Amino acid sequence: MLSSSSPEDVLNFWFGEGVFGTDKMKDPSSTSAKMPLWFGMNSDYTPASSSLRSSLDSSCKTFSPLIRHFGKSLPPPSPVWETPLGLYARMILCDQMSRNAFRNTPEAFLYDVEGITCARAIVEVGAHLLPENESLSYFMFLMTPGQHSEDVKDHDMNLALIQHCKKVFGEGNDMVKRLEGYVVEHEQLCRRFGRYPWRNEALGRENTKEEEEWLADYDNLPSFAKSQMKER
Repeated sequence: MLSSSSPEDVLNFWFGEGVFGTDKMKDPSSTSAKMPLWFGMNSDYTPASSSLRSSLDSSCKTFSPLIRHFGKSLPPPSPVWETPLGLYARMILCDQMSRNAFRNTPEAFLYDVEGITCARAIVEVGAHLLPENESLSYFMFLMTPGQHSEDVKDHDMNLALIQHCKKVFGEGNDMVKRLEGYVVEHEQLCRRFGRYPWRNEALGRENTKEEEEWLADYDNLPSFAKSQMKER
């Protein structure tokens, strides 16, 4: 699969055939159709069925060889993986699809370093400023590695990206406001605990007293925390 796969294969799977880098990225129907894959939710934000989530996770597992290859920082199979397009696809593999493919195991988070490394590189070269990338779906996933990171510097990068989104899409844009809420909530939790407590069990880390008390209030935990915890 390594030699025959391309960044387009990954992006077509994740966003839909021929969607990435086109005006279709701005079409709400494209986003709605991918909600179960992306967030385990239906378009009305109700939880997707467990059977559907399981099926989608299995689909992501077909990309496991690529996820593991890039997650281990091995040389790209071809130069195209080092372009902004390739970096974005690698970011999706190691930050998003890894969570689906290896859910509830330490491997779900194992490749986060590669994901955030790609996100940083994309921002550093200014690829996020290109006209073809001017969609909120693009920025939504560009900011998720920073949200997953336990390094506050990556959260600072995300706060800067949110300010950029406000300028481009408008402060009153509903999706911008929703993204800002997620970015700020992750940033505040990272600063509060210095890490993400909901990962502790999967990573074999011992909870602090404060973390234990926070995790015990399960019903009030954010949905992104519950998504990587065993169901209660």
